[in-house]
Amino acid sequence: MRKNKSNINQQSLPKSSEPHISQEDQELIDQLMLSFQQIDQVIPHSTAPHTGHLEQLIAEQKVAVRQRNRLELLCFFLVAIVLIGGNTLLAMTNWTAFGIFQGVTLVAAIGYLFGSYVRRSKKGDVRHAK
Repeated sequence: MRKNKSNINQQSLPKSSEPHISQEDQELIDQLMLSFQQIDQVIPHSTAPHTGHLEQLIAEQKVAVRQRNRLELLCFFLVAIVLIGGNTLLAMTNWTAFGIFQGVTLVAAIGYLFGSYVRRSKKGDVRHAK
């Protein structure tokens, strides 16, 4: 028959008596408790803000973010229309100029990406660690 493991573990542990606190430790604990009480009296207890005020702040922030997003979207569409319309007009009038413009734009974009990659890799380097 199996024996109960918890009974065996409890029987093997020595019986501990109440912990004994020395007089010096008790004085230190009393001083610490007195210091805590003094700190509680000095530091003012603040009340939590009302949820209505926080909800109003969140609503105002959401409205501001929506307005900023709408403005950014409008600017994006305007720039896109100008670029697409200008490229279409250039392609219709002069294929050579359109090809040159597209080539220069491609080279500039690749140069910008390469430059940003180099700056990012240099930013992570620590000169004094080498």
